[in-house]
Amino acid sequence: MISPSPTQQPPAPERVQPGSTPIRRRTGETSAARFIKALLRPIFKVFYFIINGIRTHKLLTLLAIVLL
Repeated sequence: MISPSPTQQPPAPERVQPGSTPIRRRTGETSAARFIKALLRPIFKVFYFIINGIRTHKLLTLLAIVLL
């Protein structure tokens, strides 16, 4: 039985890990700004969902009118 001669595979290229880059903070990412964002984000989300609910549900619209 004749088998083909084995061929040598080229060596796999070595992967070089990129060096770590320093973390650059964007403007507005001071600790005070992040604290204020953390406080205001849930409030804005609640307002967003209330407004969407008012737009789609007539009962919520009536409730909002009565409360105002």
